[in-house]
Parts: sequence; structure tokens; C-alpha cells
Amino acid sequence: MGYRLARPLFLGAERLPSVQIGDSVTGGVVSCDLSFVGREHSLWRLRITARYRAIYDDREAIRQPVRDYGRGRQAAEVLASALSFLRADAEAYRAAMGQHPPLDGWVFNAAVAEWAYMNDTDIDAMTELLAGAR
Repeated sequence: MGYRLARPLFLGAERLPSVQIGDSVTGGVVSCDLSFVGREHSLWRLRITARYRAIYDDREAIRQPVRDYGRGRQAAEVLASALSFLRADAEAYRAAMGQHPPLDGWVFNAAVAEWAYMNDTDIDAMTELLAGAR
């Protein structure tokens, strides 16, 4: 079950398809891995690491329809989806500046929302790069 990855993806920690967000001070790595394949959908693990520690790790974070093309392209789609959700958490964090959670809750958690807020420009840039990689 290997991945053929195109830039900007790379094999990160635990050999997961990953993208680098930001610099080494405030940035981190967003990674995914196929964790379940059913007849109609697959489930993907999502892991977000900042300063070399996981701030989010869910084995069934993203549900995707079963695709008939390469797993590298599927990983790019999953990571692009994750980045759009990160952007939503960044906007919710900006609106309240972390004083309270949004009424409908965080997509991920408060630590991820704050991290996404600090790296929103880099998240936007990576989203554009991923759009060109598919």
C-alpha cells in the first residue's frame, strides 16, 4: 500500500504523506494515511504536528468516497480538505481570539485552531499548491 507522491507532498514522520506548513518556529506538518477501505468509502487518519509533537491525531478523521486512482492523489485530496477545515478553525479563532469556542465547536480542537490562526497565510499558500498537484 505505497504512495506515489507529487510535490508539495512528502513522506513525513511514520512515512505518512505530509505537507509542511510554515516555518520550524510556529509551523508544523499535516499528515494523513489511509486507515480503512470499504466498498463505498474510505477513512483517512489525520495527524497535525507542531514543534515535533502531535496536537491532533485521529485515525478516522476524514471520510472519502472510494477512488479509482492513485493513493498519492487521494492523499493530496484529503490534505486539501483538511487544510480547508483548518482555515475554518483559524477564522473561528480570529473572531473570538481564543476567548471562547465557536457556538458549533471546533472542527479539530482549540490548540489546532490557535496553530491554524498563527499559520493561516501558509495554510492558504499550501492549499493553492495542492490544487495544482491534483
